[in-house]
Amino acid sequence: MPIHVLVHHNEDGYWAEAPGFGCFTQGNSLREVQARMPEAVELMLEGTPLEGAEFRLSFELLPFEVIDA
Repeated sequence: MPIHVLVHHNEDGYWAEAPGFGCFTQGNSLREVQARMPEAVELMLEGTPLEGAEFRLSFELLPFEVIDA
C-alpha cells in the first residue's frame, strides 16, 4: 500500500505528515524524519483493519516555509 508523505522544512527543522492518515512526526534533519515516519504510520494503523499491512512511503519535500510567530 503506497502512502504519500509531505515533508515540511522551516527554521525549526523538519516535520512530516501523511494526509488522510492523521499521522505526523518531526526531526532535526530530513533523514531523521524519514526514519521516524514508518513508526508513526504503524502506530496510526494499530487497532484498525490495516494493522500489519505492508506499506511503502513516498516522500515529497515541500519548499522552505517562513512562519510568522
